[in-house]
Amino acid sequence: MGKTAAERMKKYREKMKKDKVKYENFLKKERDNKKATKTKLNVVELAALRTKNNLRQKKYLNNKTKRLISKSQPVAFKSRQSFEKGIKKVNSALPKCLGKKKVVVQHIAKKLGLIAPSTHERVTAQHPEKLKEAVQKFYVRDDIS
Repeated sequence: MGKTAAERMKKYREKMKKDKVKYENFLKKERDNKKATKTKLNVVELAALRTKNNLRQKKYLNNKTKRLISKSQPVAFKSRQSFEKGIKKVNSALPKCLGKKKVVVQHIAKKLGLIAPSTHERVTAQHPEKLKEAVQKFYVRDDIS
């Protein structure tokens, strides 16, 4: 059975990619052709082309995010029952107090890298150098000490 135009073009591009000089010339020619067709379009056709391209890009990004989200994680448990059994064991080992339970789970999640560690840095109140020097000079005076 014969190939479709898309299949023939795909094969042609793969063949072209092997010869770098030929492929670069091909890409340059394609760019020039697209640029020439864009300059020939009137305002309405150009706006239609842009909206069509925007829709195409949005569709691609949506499909990409769906594909990334739907990638299943490697299965750690062979059955649902063994997974539930593991959850039951962990829940029974955790503290009964909800606050303590939350802190323990957060700590474990940070350790496993599921939650990014906090970047909060403590800021202490520091006295300016001029103030420190003034205090030292004050107590060095003979009439004070």
